[in-house]
Amino acid sequence: MITDDNYSPETQREAVGQATAHRNFAVGFLKGNTLTPAKDIVITPQCVKKLVDSEIPVFIERKLGKGADYIDLDYADVGATIEEEPARIFRNAKIIVCLSPFTETEIWNLAEEQIIITPFPEDLTTPKLLAAIQARKITAISLNLIQNVEGDEFLQDIIHTKEGPWVASAALCNTILSLIFPLVFNDNLSYALQASPLLGKALYSYKGTLMNSGESHT
Repeated sequence: MITDDNYSPETQREAVGQATAHRNFAVGFLKGNTLTPAKDIVITPQCVKKLVDSEIPVFIERKLGKGADYIDLDYADVGATIEEEPARIFRNAKIIVCLSPFTETEIWNLAEEQIIITPFPEDLTTPKLLAAIQARKITAISLNLIQNVEGDEFLQDIIHTKEGPWVASAALCNTILSLIFPLVFNDNLSYALQASPLLGKALYSYKGTLMNSGESHT
């Protein structure tokens, strides 16, 4: 399983109130998913609950759990805010997660210096998309650049080896959380990227500066 030993939610939980108040690191989840072909592999309510329990505001696009029999009420019950339109998530969340690549239009709709966690397939990365990332000073973490600790297996392959959609979803969610928590708990973005090997390896762009060509497993 992909892990980040430099982060322990239990040991850093006391600092989260101050960190989120200072930086307003709300997290938003969009419902697109092309990272995994199986529709029943999704961001789960259990994943969202871990963020909410750490006092991190979470915004969910309606029907996020469609395909896995999770309804909007399941996410609302653990404390997430359900949004009908992605534009409201763009406005309210500092970190936005989507399991499908962002379009050029979506990048332009982001606020300056937002952080996105999403796939960046090489064949879908265009000059116009890169120009939008640069203009908006976006920090992007690419899900298809994420490897295991040994560096010999990619996230998509790890997910597909899990038996059953629930186990696969749990593996995906653990990885997403290991990306989000260092960004929230570290007051300095640059330090968070240096301190977390998983984040550093998956860094696609830093405040609009391209850090990786996107040559990865797709």
